Amino acid sequence: MTTNINFDEFNLLNNNPLLKFGIYILKRGDLISSNVYKIGKTERTLYNRFNEYNYPGTYILDYIPVSQISFTERHILINLKNNNNIIKRCDLGNEYFEGDYTIIYDIVMTVCNEYKIINTLDIKKLIEYCNNNHKPTLKFNDSAHININNNLNEINIINEELNSFDKIEHDLFYNAINNNTDYQIAEYYAYKNREYLFINNNNVYYFNNGFWNIINDNYYTIKKHLSNEFYNIFYNELIRIKNLLNTSNNNIIQNQYTKYIKKLNNICLKLKSNYNIKNIIKDILITCVKDNINFDSHIFYLNFLNGTLNLQTKEFIKHDPTHYITKQILLNYEPNKYSKEEKLKLIFKLRSFFPTIEELD
Repeated sequence: MTTNINFDEFNLLNNNPLLKFGIYILKRGDLISSNVYKIGKTERTLYNRFNEYNYPGTYILDYIPVSQISFTERHILINLKNNNNIIKRCDLGNEYFEGDYTIIYDIVMTVCNEYKIINTLDIKKLIEYCNNNHKPTLKFNDSAHININNNLNEINIINEELNSFDKIEHDLFYNAINNNTDYQIAEYYAYKNREYLFINNNNVYYFNNGFWNIINDNYYTIKKHLSNEFYNIFYNELIRIKNLLNTSNNNIIQNQYTKYIKKLNNICLKLKSNYNIKNIIKDILITCVKDNINFDSHIFYLNFLNGTLNLQTKEFIKHDPTHYITKQILLNYEPNKYSKEEKLKLIFKLRSFFPTIEELD
C-alpha cells in the first residue's frame, strides 16, 4: 500500500508544531497476535518516536495531538489501571495494557478530548506514512531498552534483597528507576505500602501501632516517609551499584552501571526535593485510593497494644491491617500476668464495649 502523500508533504506534516506533542496508541510487532497495546506520548516528531520501536510489524493505531501532554498521559494511565476490564502489563512496561481495544480507545479518547488541540485528516495521512515507512533507528529504542533491562536483571540477581520482592513490586521498582517519572515513583510507593496506606473518601489512612488512623497532618507523615525510609531503598541500591562499578573490569557493564547510577541519583534528588515530593504525593493520592472498606466490621475483635483478641474463640492474634480496625484499648493483653482482681477490673472496663463479656482467658 502506498501513502497518498509524498515525502515533502509528509515532512511538512511531521514538523508541524501542532502535531508535535501527542498521545499515541501502538501495536508492537512482537505482540501482534495479542490484545496488548502501548499507550505513549511523544514530545518530538511522531515519525522519529515511532522509529525507536525496533520490532518488525509495529504500527500506530491512532495519534491525538494534545496540550498538557504529561498531565494527559498520567490521567490516561490512571484511568486504564483503574478499569476492571483492563490488565496492566507491568512485565512489558508501565504503559502496556491488555484488553478490548474498544474499551482502551474510549478511555484514551475521553481524556484526550479535553485537551485535543487539532482534528484533521492530516493526522491520518501522517499515521499512514509512518506505518508504511517504518525504519527503526540504532539509537535508544525499545530493543535497546530490553538489552538494558536484561543487563539490569543480571545486576538484580546479585541483589539478594530482591528475592523478597514479588514480581509486581520488582517491575514497579525498576520501572520507577528506568523511567524516572514522579508518577511511577508514586506508583511503586503505593504498591510497596499498600498494606499500610490508602485513601478513602478523601481521607488518608495509615496503619500504625496496630490500628488505622486518619492522618490530618498536611501529608507530613508521607513526606517524612518518602524522604527517609523510602529514599533509603533507592540510596542503598545506588551504593550497591557504585560498589559493583568500582569492582568491574568490563567496559560494557561499566557503561550500564554508569547509566543506572545516573537514574538512581535522579530519584534520590527527587526524594529530597520539596517540589518533587509535592508532585509525587499528588500521584500517591490518586494511586492509593481504596473504596468499599468496611471499618471495624469484626465485632468480636478487641484490639490491644500488643495484639488482637477474638472474643468468640479466645484466640489472641497479631495485629493485621486487613482487619481495618480503627480503635484500640491502650493496654497490653497479658491475662497470665493478671491477678483475679485485675481481671475483674479489666472485664468491668471492657463491658462498656462488649456488655456480654464474662471472662478473659
